[in-house]
Amino acid sequence: MNCDLCPIAVATFDQDIRLLHANASFRTLFGVKDTDIIVGLPISYFLPDLRDNEAIIEAIRRTGTFTNLSHSFRRKKRKRRKELITVAVQFFSRDKESVSASFMEVGIPLFSKELAEFTFANSSHWIAETDEKGVYTFTSEHVHYLLGKSPNYFIGKKIDDTILPEDRPKVRTILKKHQNEETIESHYLKRMFGADGEIKIMATTVVSLFDRKGTLRGLREISKDITASYRKNKKIKAMEQKISDLQAAVRIILSEEFRQKAIPPKNISPLMLVVNAVLLNIEHDPEEIRNKKIAYLKEFFANPTHLLNDRLTSLTSRELQIAGLIRDGYTSKEIASIMHMSSRTVENYRQSIRKKLGIIHSSVSLKETLEQIFSENAT
Repeated sequence: MNCDLCPIAVATFDQDIRLLHANASFRTLFGVKDTDIIVGLPISYFLPDLRDNEAIIEAIRRTGTFTNLSHSFRRKKRKRRKELITVAVQFFSRDKESVSASFMEVGIPLFSKELAEFTFANSSHWIAETDEKGVYTFTSEHVHYLLGKSPNYFIGKKIDDTILPEDRPKVRTILKKHQNEETIESHYLKRMFGADGEIKIMATTVVSLFDRKGTLRGLREISKDITASYRKNKKIKAMEQKISDLQAAVRIILSEEFRQKAIPPKNISPLMLVVNAVLLNIEHDPEEIRNKKIAYLKEFFANPTHLLNDRLTSLTSRELQIAGLIRDGYTSKEIASIMHMSSRTVENYRQSIRKKLGIIHSSVSLKETLEQIFSENAT
């Protein structure tokens, strides 16, 4: 799974808060390329003041299961420089063997327990723990906000029994690798039903837990609700596929028209320039603009020679495209948005097109003239 989908920066420490394991997001947050370099180091390695290390350890031991802190940490930058960042930290400890910590960078220099609690309460993630067989033994209260379930609802259930049946084979394979100690960290997507019956897509990180003898004693799971961003990315991919199909159609049309010599060879280049001008940056356009471009291209594909009327061959590729948009009834403001130019530039193109088409009198409508030219060519 893409590490961009990993829930948050997560690390596991021993009882003295010395690093045992960290995921990819943790390495990115603190500018560390290789986890092996920092394994065994105390959390004070990332703190600007050693006294903070003692304060953190004391806070964890005093409060028990969850400890929310907001602290200033050091992050490595290039050329061995370091910068200070404000990070909300949530320590999670249910035994004396290890402590898990979730790290989230905060953009304001405010250090308080309330800030950390607010940050994690709004982070849409939850923490759970299982035994070595993948049976839930603990879930944090965030599961209530995300899935509408009581934390006790999952106790005694297996991980793969709480997800959609279609995802179970994949998850079982991943859990088996943990049980066979073939891996100690996994990232995957799983789908679960929310309170309203809506399917939630959860980006999940699973880390193996070991006792002091090195025997697997369970799994620690951190899941984040990415339903909204996942669906948005899916729509973008669908749009990219549609654009790819349009580009393929352009190549097919050009090849077929050229083979049949329906379009004179000298006009192939202007035609390609027109189509490329429409496709340029289409994947970065707002959805409304993309839809207008696609509609224009579909109409254009229906009769690709309609822009090659003799009266239009003197126009540049950009002028050809603008002429087509004017004929379709787009205003100067809409054309400016589609073509990524100012309205003043569009007006200059309008005047240039009128001049090249021989439209002298201002009373003559450019749109009606273009409609006539295109209809003549269509017949």
